[in-house]
Amino acid sequence: YKSDSFWVADDGNGGVSEVVPTGAFTTLDDPTQVTINSVDLAGGTLEAGSTGNLIYQLQMDVATTDATFEGFFLVPQGDYLESDFAQFEIFESVGSDNFGSATSLGTAGFLVGDAFAPDGSIGLPLNQTYTAGSTVYLYIAADMVASPAGEGTSISIAAPLADGNFGFAEPSDLIDGVINGGAVFTVQAPVVPVMAAERSV
Repeated sequence: YKSDSFWVADDGNGGVSEVVPTGAFTTLDDPTQVTINSVDLAGGTLEAGSTGNLIYQLQMDVATTDATFEGFFLVPQGDYLESDFAQFEIFESVGSDNFGSATSLGTAGFLVGDAFAPDGSIGLPLNQTYTAGSTVYLYIAADMVASPAGEGTSISIAAPLADGNFGFAEPSDLIDGVINGGAVFTVQAPVVPVMAAERSV
């Protein structure tokens, strides 16, 4: 004698629509739910040769299940010259909003020929796992070349879409919180110190 367990599906009218042995199917986990917000920054200048200029910031709140973050891309806008930017560096901080102690995830340039992002985007493939309940802060910083040709040009980041610019490994429910475009930053040429005129004797 063998006893089996079955799931019985109600057809909505009090009848049975299906009887399925418990070993004949699997249930799906709840999708990873991530709410993405931008953190507003004040604009400013990007001085020649400077590094670590914070130009955009995001906050991701992970709920329901753990999440594996596979990467993202952002689209810059403005009349900037790509050659004036040495690189962009991506940082993260989990649990606290602190750019000063954030961990570098790597560097990126302007993308060309990427399968998932348009040319000229700023992005990085990642493999970061965040536990349910985590709040993650992402920081995008710009490093400038020593002698930029585009003095007075500007750059800002267009507002991304949660479900279009961010990738997660698990089935995911990505929610747009409040995602704004970034502030405007202006490229500044090297500041030449003014030497005091020598006194005439």
